[in-house]
Amino acid sequence: MPRRILVSTVGKMPKIYALLFEIRAFFVSYSAKCER
Repeated sequence: MPRRILVSTVGKMPKIYALLFEIRAFFVSYSAKCER
């Protein structure tokens, strides 16, 4: 794998983790709403 692609992927990681965290929080609140 070229080094440049690896660096750009690592640079995007925080955004990906933030997006996953937001999606997970959304599903948690959504499921809590459905249970009530």
